[in-house]
Amino acid sequence: GFTDHGVGAEVAELRGLVPTVTKGGRSLLICSPTDEAPVGYLLVTDIDTGKTEQYFCPEDVPQYDPFGALLHSNGKYYHTQGRTLLEFDPETSEFTWYGIPSKQTSPYLCFTEAPDGTIWAGGTYNSGLISLDPETKEMKDHGRMDPEEMYLSYLGTDDKGWIYCGIGTARYNLV
Repeated sequence: GFTDHGVGAEVAELRGLVPTVTKGGRSLLICSPTDEAPVGYLLVTDIDTGKTEQYFCPEDVPQYDPFGALLHSNGKYYHTQGRTLLEFDPETSEFTWYGIPSKQTSPYLCFTEAPDGTIWAGGTYNSGLISLDPETKEMKDHGRMDPEEMYLSYLGTDDKGWIYCGIGTARYNLV
C-alpha cells in the first residue's frame, strides 16, 4: 500500500523528485523544491522512517528555480540552481561538488547520462548544451544548439557517442 508522508514544506513549489536506494539500503525520495529563500535546498525523505530532512546548498550558491535533475549511475544526484550545477550524495547527505559550466546558459531544463557516464544538460534562453565528467569534474560548454530557439528541452544519447537535442517551442528541432 501507499503511505502519505504529508507535505514536505508548505512554503515551496515542488520542481522534481527522484526515488533511490542507497548502497547502505536506505530508501529515499530526493525532492528539488523552489521558493523565495536566498539559498536553495533539497528535501530528502527516508521512506522507511517517514522522516524528511532539509539540506541547504552551499551558501555561495544563490536560490534559483531548479528544473531538470538526474540520478546518475554512480548514485549521486545532480541538479542546478541557475547556472550552478551541483552534486549531492544521498549516501552521506552532503553536497560534494558544484561548479558553473556555462556563463551563457541558465537554468537547465533536462539532463541525461551517456553510456560512458558523461552527464549532459540542456538549458534555456540560448538552447545551450553542457557536459560534465562526474569522475574528473571536467565541465564543457558546447554552446548554442540552435541559432533562434531558446529552449533545449529534451536530451538523448546513443552508444555511438551521439547526443540528440530536442529544441524549441516553435519549430521543435532535433539537433
